[in-house]
Amino acid sequence: MKRRFLEVSLILVILICGCSVQDPQRMAQTNITLSIENSRFYPQRWIVPSDEEIHLHIENPAGDQHDIVILKGQALGETDPTIFENQFWSVAIKQTLLDVTFQSPAMPGEYRIVCSVGNHQEKGEQGMLVVVIP
Repeated sequence: MKRRFLEVSLILVILICGCSVQDPQRMAQTNITLSIENSRFYPQRWIVPSDEEIHLHIENPAGDQHDIVILKGQALGETDPTIFENQFWSVAIKQTLLDVTFQSPAMPGEYRIVCSVGNHQEKGEQGMLVVVIP
């Protein structure tokens, strides 16, 4: 009886874990809706295919000034978003709605996304661009 319980429990764990694993390639999007609220990006993680045109619909309900900076690198010295050479792409946001496009990086990997306005990054206005091979 105890062995049967363990076998059933193991099967349930395998099924639950197997169902929760998601393939990043299948999750990749070329259309992203981003909301900026309470000094946070929603969603904070964007999964996109490499070297594709990405359409970004930005909702900024408060109309506060923000920007979005996608950083090129993760190494020390490459993370200051105010230095132009560190930026892969950026856009200033001063309105409540904005539609923009950008070409995703050709190199798969993770790229930090931050707001460089004031102390917005420190307050949590940051995220991650995950680039995958389609």
